[in-house]
Amino acid sequence: MIGLFFSLPVISISVIALSVLWIIEPGIVDRAKALLKNKVSLAILAFYLLHVIGILWSTDFDYAMKDLRIKLPLLAMPIALGTGCKLRQNEVKWVWWFFLAAAVTAAAISVVYGIANELTDKRDWSPFISHIRLSLLTILAFFVALIHAKSFRTHSIQWLALIVTALILLGFLFVLNAFSGIVALVPAALYWTYLQFRSTSASKTMKLLSLGVVSVLIVLISYAVYIAKDFYTVKDVEWQQADQFSEQGERYHFEWGNPIKENGYFVKYYLTQDELARNWAKRSSQQLFTQDREALPLLETVHRYMSSKGLRKDSVGVSKLSDSDVAAIESGVTNYLFLEKGPFFKRVYATIWEVDHYSMGHGADGGSLTQRFVYWKTAWQIIKDNPIIGVGTGDVQLAFDEKYDELGNLEQSFRLRAHNQYLTIWLTFGFGGLLLFLVGFVGPFWFNEKSRTTAYILFWLISGISMLNEDTLETQVGVTFFAFFFFFLLHQGIGVNQESKAS
Repeated sequence: MIGLFFSLPVISISVIALSVLWIIEPGIVDRAKALLKNKVSLAILAFYLLHVIGILWSTDFDYAMKDLRIKLPLLAMPIALGTGCKLRQNEVKWVWWFFLAAAVTAAAISVVYGIANELTDKRDWSPFISHIRLSLLTILAFFVALIHAKSFRTHSIQWLALIVTALILLGFLFVLNAFSGIVALVPAALYWTYLQFRSTSASKTMKLLSLGVVSVLIVLISYAVYIAKDFYTVKDVEWQQADQFSEQGERYHFEWGNPIKENGYFVKYYLTQDELARNWAKRSSQQLFTQDREALPLLETVHRYMSSKGLRKDSVGVSKLSDSDVAAIESGVTNYLFLEKGPFFKRVYATIWEVDHYSMGHGADGGSLTQRFVYWKTAWQIIKDNPIIGVGTGDVQLAFDEKYDELGNLEQSFRLRAHNQYLTIWLTFGFGGLLLFLVGFVGPFWFNEKSRTTAYILFWLISGISMLNEDTLETQVGVTFFAFFFFFLLHQGIGVNQESKAS
């Protein structure tokens, strides 16, 4: 558990150690027999075996062997945790205590690292693992702390310590600004709150706390909707009714067919070239045009920033820019609200802008969400070309590279894989491979009654939703996160009594 937060070598060593212990511990024959009766373990093992078989129709064996090595937890965990020795309840608790301690420590290190290095992009605050994987671990730790808190008397020292831990982790999740994690948090939080109000044993304090978390999420979602509504509310007049000349007499240019906006103002309205360049040169040493009048990248930033303030791109507009506005433009800031609002506003606004920009037929380069649209479309094209058995274990990246070359829809540096685990499995092994994985993923709800516990269902929601916009099983941390907790929660539990969903 600790290695998941801090060290890939520790993850590898731990997986090997669990496997060796399973082999050398007395009673291996009984465990082997138990494995043959464990339908969930067999389904996940069959899914890993499919990766081995998938080499047969692959051409890139180096990629295939790397993929098999990364996904070894899908082989080790169903065996070592699915049929290994049963820990005592107190031992299970200590496992989760270490998990919570690692989560809080990782959060503290990330904050110190980000602030000390003056990192403006919160995605760079996680020094050890991907910020997305860290957000998933943080969400799980948040709910683990709440579940354990319920096992103590309300307002006791232990209860307070766990509640504070949960709130620290929740706060860190929003500091990290990982949208993928927040998306996974929403349904899990709704499910948790539903259970608290359904339960007769949940305290009023826990109900209010749960309701508070959901309320914060609802406020944030409502705020995001408000930002979107304001973005699409047009504040300009029709270009036919607009003034045609600036105060210095230059004719305005209107790209009337260009709908790009900033805060409701059209970016390509009220454009002047010579007047803007002449007056900008009085405020900044950075030029807008080359000597032969070719536009430089800074010009687009100037257009967007001035539009965000409702200013015309002329002498009057430039005169209304403060020195801090000019400095912000020179540093690449495209909207004055980015200086006044928090990171949540900036992230939501940037996402809305990139989607709007993409919907107009512009490229997806540089936009994390719109790039995913391209990844998903490209993955679907690969699926349609290989519907029966997929491209095989080793040719996933090769198939994407070839399809990107064919479609020409992304720059080389942005050409990544599907960012959707279900699509990745489908294009790799065909629909049969996807069906096999889904049988193993959903199977516990039919084959193992411990899947009906609160902790397991929360983990299932978090991991399942993460696979909608991430290739969760394609990285060492991601696949270990899935395989370890999938089987540990099924066979070892969380160390406290839980209310059953079925009850």
